[in-house]
Amino acid sequence: MASPTQKTPAQNNYNNENLKTTSQRKDRKDLKFSDFSEEFKGQDVIVLLQNDKLIGRIEESRRYWIKLVAIPENRIYYLNKAWIIYIMPLKSVRK
Repeated sequence: MASPTQKTPAQNNYNNENLKTTSQRKDRKDLKFSDFSEEFKGQDVIVLLQNDKLIGRIEESRRYWIKLVAIPENRIYYLNKAWIIYIMPLKSVRK
């Protein structure tokens, strides 16, 4: 019988498998999520939301959020991507 401080072979096997899964999880977190919102970074855009329309410059983009600086009033908006219907570059509208 193993002493309380010694681990059985089954416990050692479980710990080794657990280490593999945590390292795999870490690898998955390191992967960059891309939804093409980086294409609009630094550009003037029109953002149509479900209940509003904003004109501004996209400063930063995350997995679920976009940081938009509105052009006329120079306010910062943090927009949840779930509420965005479309994003259109302002240059294509001005042509």
